[in-house]
Amino acid sequence: MKKFMLICFLLSVFIPATILFSQDNKIGTNDFKLGMNKQAVTSAVKMKYDTKSLKSNSDGTQELFLERIRAKMWYDHNDALYKISVEIASDADGAKIKKKLLTEEYGEPVVIAEDFNDVTKLFLYSKWILAGGKYDIRLYESTYCRAKSPNPCVIVTTYLDTVLEKEYNSELEKRKRDEKLQKEKEKYSF
Repeated sequence: MKKFMLICFLLSVFIPATILFSQDNKIGTNDFKLGMNKQAVTSAVKMKYDTKSLKSNSDGTQELFLERIRAKMWYDHNDALYKISVEIASDADGAKIKKKLLTEEYGEPVVIAEDFNDVTKLFLYSKWILAGGKYDIRLYESTYCRAKSPNPCVIVTTYLDTVLEKEYNSELEKRKRDEKLQKEKEKYSF
């Protein structure tokens, strides 16, 4: 009976994920892929990690906190995952982590840059543009990765579905316009 219940549970998690999530979309982390719905992400976290490690924010995002890893996920108006940011703090060699994270998975980057962001205090290390610009993947590293420092090297990887992001932003703009029109109607109605 327990085996039957386990099989039913696994099917209930994976069948919706495969229906709602395109097979050709393989962009993301080991656990989360762009385009997954929020329920599938939450189910994946519950299966693999302690449920206390997942936090849902008031802005609709979710954050996963693990030892030395923080992941943040953004969802569009249809609850489709359109952006993932993964931050890893490591005492190990940053170059090995970067190679394992992306170069082995997505090939050589399109852009290798040394842009420094004063706000985040991170260097843009590499950038990948995939599927004709649909996906944008960026790898950042902290200044601690570049100098002998007692602080851990922090590597941040962002995965972005630019099409879903544009659709989401368009939907937000439409909602704002509709709300503004509704307020105007209410203001002048007698």
